Amino acid sequence: MPPRVALWSSSFAFGMEAVANEVQALHENLPQSFIWGINPRQAFIYKPKKYFATSARYQLGFRLFTKLFQNRYDIQHLYGSLGDWFHFRALNQQPALLTIALDSNPVEESLRNKINHFAVEWPSAIEKLKSLGIAEEKITLVLPPVDLNKFTPTLAPADKFIATFASSPEKIEAIDARGIPLMLDAAKLKPEMHFKFKWRNWGESLSTVQELIKSQNLGNVTLDTSLTENMAQVYQTSHVTLACFTDLSQCKPMPNSIIESLACARPVIVTRSLELAPMIEEANAGIVIDEDADQLAQALTTIQSDWDTYSKNARKLAEDKFCQQRFINQYLDIYENLTASTN
Repeated sequence: MPPRVALWSSSFAFGMEAVANEVQALHENLPQSFIWGINPRQAFIYKPKKYFATSARYQLGFRLFTKLFQNRYDIQHLYGSLGDWFHFRALNQQPALLTIALDSNPVEESLRNKINHFAVEWPSAIEKLKSLGIAEEKITLVLPPVDLNKFTPTLAPADKFIATFASSPEKIEAIDARGIPLMLDAAKLKPEMHFKFKWRNWGESLSTVQELIKSQNLGNVTLDTSLTENMAQVYQTSHVTLACFTDLSQCKPMPNSIIESLACARPVIVTRSLELAPMIEEANAGIVIDEDADQLAQALTTIQSDWDTYSKNARKLAEDKFCQQRFINQYLDIYENLTASTN
């Protein structure tokens, strides 16, 4: 019987945002689980047997609610970052697990000490935790998941070569961090190719990016803001997916758009700072570049010239490293060990 798990999340955009999708995958495999958290976008949301969240404005009420109900669960599983102080402060039951999916400055040691075990989504996060005095035996690497039955290979589009970007930022200050100016510069260099930006229609960045594209008169760049339930189709109607991030403090170090693209047998181009970069380079599932538009343009040409090879390697990397069932099994093992060690 799977344990009863309280899943703490600050992302509730299921189907649209990486952390929310990962939490949802766990919830769907844990029949007695429930998701709650502080949600930055809405004052109050609730769905019976699935989730409950309030904005930070009502965090005192959230603390009271969770204090009353935490003891109904075997495990408290916090999902997000080391900086989610609003969840750390509300936590008062153990055992507790923290998944670090986003990079941030850590909360103080007294709050970190509430956590019995840490799961990290990228290898270098292990060293960061060790530098904070956390023992290595309390840390497990769990790579982000992708549903290999949902994100599947298809034939490449027959029209012009298409590069997709599907990691749109919410805030204006994250536009540079996501490498958008770099990609627009590359679009100027490759007018024969098409650049498709899949944009989540929230936050404040959309109008700024629209103006950037318009001011540079880039006819080969389209901005798609339509609500898409089938993200697999976004990748399947492209040839390559881009993540040219320049500042990981404002990005997910292991972007799910890249992992989903790999599962669809779509090669990727990423900047060297991404934690995925060494895996992509070793598997020859794409190309790793510096933060340089000329390098991006050349990488696009290289992948176009040997697309079939890169495509096969992309799918194999997804199967070897990011299978969703392995992700679920790893957490079930962690839960079992946590409950055994605290009984």
